[in-house]
Amino acid sequence: MSQSLSAKELRRQGRALDRKKVLGDPILMMMIIIMVIFLTLFIVYPLVMLLSEAVYSSESGFTGDIMHSALSYVTFKTAFLNTLKLGCIVGVTSVIIGMLFAYIDVYVHMRTRFLARMFNVVATMPVVSPPFVLSLSLIMLFGRTGFITKNLMHLRNFQGIYGMTGLIIVQTLTYFPVCYLTFKGLLKNIDPSIEEAARDIGASRMKVFTAVTLPLMLPGIGNAFLVTFIESIADFANPMIIGGNYDTLATTIYLQITGSLNKQVASAMALILLLLTMALFVLQKYWLERKATATLTGKAARGRILIEDKSVRYPLTALCMII
Repeated sequence: MSQSLSAKELRRQGRALDRKKVLGDPILMMMIIIMVIFLTLFIVYPLVMLLSEAVYSSESGFTGDIMHSALSYVTFKTAFLNTLKLGCIVGVTSVIIGMLFAYIDVYVHMRTRFLARMFNVVATMPVVSPPFVLSLSLIMLFGRTGFITKNLMHLRNFQGIYGMTGLIIVQTLTYFPVCYLTFKGLLKNIDPSIEEAARDIGASRMKVFTAVTLPLMLPGIGNAFLVTFIESIADFANPMIIGGNYDTLATTIYLQITGSLNKQVASAMALILLLLTMALFVLQKYWLERKATATLTGKAARGRILIEDKSVRYPLTALCMII
């Protein structure tokens, strides 16, 4: 009992000391006040207004009719299913391509500096470029009057790039570097001696990957998939530019505001999208991250022997170059 009380007393004294440090530093105190004001104005206040528009009416007060109207829209049901479908496909394709790039970067010996720099460019390009650059590029290459479709293939009014196909391509190329960076860190933390021990007892390289490397990456795979899924369903620019008739929740909400001028229904739809992304974020943050921390700890004890086999190096490197 005395040990429990002493621990509580130590925690109380620690909190009191932290408060004294904050109150005794005027610059830190001012920065905290400014941050609270900014968070209140640009995050808390808009979310409160969104919630009030979705559940409160000036005629009937708090009501669920607005949410019911939003859920009964035919366009909403189609957009909701389209959004989930697009997020799942983009999440899977981004994880596969990101894992391929990370595996080559960490396990395969690249002979030229150009290839090594290419991976760094791939990782940083989506961060520094506007979100709709790839959509515009795809339209300029494969659109109705695109360079490849019109000038090289002599196709007229080609429509194949618009819609779900174009969205999957654009969002995958936009978000797979996030998976690549995630897997790169995971693979570097795997101790090479574990994989080499499996090789020493006769396991093939593919067997080592499926039985040793892949199980250690499973928490990271789930983490990367959810992050990419959230990015995909919250994307607005790409579906608006290249989506065509393929409606998503983000574009449907925008059209409800600008086209139908129905702000309350749009707020209800936005609230549903917000709740979906928050639920996925909580799943990623408090479940998958805890599993990842328990699975991979520490750093590799020594350097990894890189793959020099041409039968592995050439096909994988060529595939990444094509992408």
